[in-house]
Amino acid sequence: MTPTYHILGSTGLLGSAWVRFFQQHGLPFVAHTRHTWPLTQPQHWPTVTAADTLLHCAAYTRVDAAQSHPTTCFAVNTHPLPHLLALPSRLIHFSTDYVFHSPDPTQPLTESTPRAPLSQLGVYAQSKARAETHLEAAPHDRWCNVRLGWLLAPLSNPHPTFFHKLAQRTHSQKLLHIVDDQFGRPTFVTDLITWVWQHLLAPVHPYPLPPSLPPVHIPPPPHSTPAPLSGHFHAVPQGPLTTWFHLAQQFQSLLQSPPTPLPDSLRPLSHIPLYPVSTTHFAAPAPRPRAANLVSTRLLGHLPPWPDRLSALLA
Repeated sequence: MTPTYHILGSTGLLGSAWVRFFQQHGLPFVAHTRHTWPLTQPQHWPTVTAADTLLHCAAYTRVDAAQSHPTTCFAVNTHPLPHLLALPSRLIHFSTDYVFHSPDPTQPLTESTPRAPLSQLGVYAQSKARAETHLEAAPHDRWCNVRLGWLLAPLSNPHPTFFHKLAQRTHSQKLLHIVDDQFGRPTFVTDLITWVWQHLLAPVHPYPLPPSLPPVHIPPPPHSTPAPLSGHFHAVPQGPLTTWFHLAQQFQSLLQSPPTPLPDSLRPLSHIPLYPVSTTHFAAPAPRPRAANLVSTRLLGHLPPWPDRLSALLA
C-alpha cells in the first residue's frame, strides 16, 4: 500500500510550506483545510490507513487572543488529539517552546525537561502542553512531537511573521520598539521541513528525492547517537541565542546591503531607528517565554546556523 501524507492545516505558514515541499518532490500527499478535515468534528474526518502519516500543522496560534477565547483555543489545539491518536496512521505533531517557562537563557531545555506548571502558562501554551499530555498517554511508537520556536518564512510568503509585522509598523511609526529580553533562535520553515523529512519521515518512507532538488545538508553534532523515531524532538538551529531586538538589527543590516533590490514595502525597514525595550513595554495579555534555549539531545543533526539563513528571508 502506497503511503500518503495528510497535511492538516495546509493553508497556514507551516502547512503551506509542506505542500510546496511535497509538490516539488513529487510525493503523494493530501492537503486538508478546516473544511476537508474539521478538527472539532471527528465524525466527519476522512478515512486514513496505517501506511499513512498525519502532519498536524493546524493550530490556534493567536497567543494574545487565546486569553479571551480559551474554548476555541482548546477546541483546536487540545481536544482533537485523543481522536487523532485513535487513528491507525502515524502522527507528527508540531508544538512550541511556549510549554516551558524558564527565565534563565543559560538553562538548556532538552526533550526531557519537564514542562512548566500550567499555572505559569498562558491559554495558548496550556493548550499545547495539554496536547502533549495526550500524546504521552498514547503508545510511544505512534507519534512524534516536534517543538520549535521563532518560526520564520521568506517575506514573499503571505503569512505574517515577525519581519512582516515590523515592515507593517514602519508605515505608522517613526521608531520601532522591539523586545530585547526574550531569548531564542530563529527557525526557518524550509530548514525545519527538511530536518523533519530527513530524521522522522525518510527513514520510515524512503522515497528518493530528485537530484535536482537535493536536501539541505545538516551536519551532525559531535558524539551523536541514532535517534528513535518517536517521542519528543526539538528542532534547533545552530547558532547563538539572540533576542528579537538583535535579530531585527541583523536583518536591518542585511536590508542596507541587500543581495537583490528591495521591494518598496521593505525600504522603510532598512533605515528606521530600532529601540530595545523589555517585554513589559507592550503589556501583552499572554506571557511569553523569556528564555527559549531549546537543545536537541536526540537527533543526528541540527538545523543549519540561523545567522547564515537570514538572506533566505528575501527569497
